[in-house]
Amino acid sequence: MEDLEKIVVFLLLALTAFALLLLVATFAFFITPVPEQSVPISQNPVPVVLPDPVPEISPLWDSIQLSVVELTCLSQAKLYAEDLAWAVNSCSCIETVSDSSKEYSCSVSALDGIHPVEISCEKESSKCVIESEEGTKVMGFAELNALVEN
Repeated sequence: MEDLEKIVVFLLLALTAFALLLLVATFAFFITPVPEQSVPISQNPVPVVLPDPVPEISPLWDSIQLSVVELTCLSQAKLYAEDLAWAVNSCSCIETVSDSSKEYSCSVSALDGIHPVEISCEKESSKCVIESEEGTKVMGFAELNALVEN
């Protein structure tokens, strides 16, 4: 039964990472650069006060959402379980969001019990910390995106 628990925990971690990557990859696919606007130069220049630019919202950050995290968590847990995928029932998460961070407290339900997974993503660092029974893993948004694309 210990092997099943290890497999379920690993699957939970992998599923969580895969979910985040899938979310990041999906939004990265639709990113298109916006051309810079040029300002014509006049003969008699007049100082123009422009408003402060609005910071660009990262599509990768926006793609990290509860529904995507839960679906990816479940699929990664089943993928990690391999032949025992049938023993993984669900992954449910509670989301806590602010302007600068997104946190997910998840529970992977399997025949051998509940396996906790904690995910903490920081917008400024563009990284997520994934903690589970298997340990702690730090992944950048780009790394997560690469996992989703593969």
